[in-house]
Amino acid sequence: MRNILYLGLVMANVVMAARADYLVYVGTYTGENSKGIYAFRMNKEGKLAPLGLVAETPSPSFLAISPNHKYLYASTRRMMAP
Repeated sequence: MRNILYLGLVMANVVMAARADYLVYVGTYTGENSKGIYAFRMNKEGKLAPLGLVAETPSPSFLAISPNHKYLYASTRRMMAP
């Protein structure tokens, strides 16, 4: 079983288990320097190593992992025109 830690800018969720490293997913509000969902590897000391962009999607503000840990779901935020 894969153990994953995932973060969103709005909410954070943690899946804990006995493993040295975790994957961290961060959903960002998109703009010039931000393109969507990024992955990091976190060691047991809490240090993050960037793995890069894993999904380009507009402003994924909430992330959730499926119960079987095979899928990462994201809800996006889009601004409505006036």
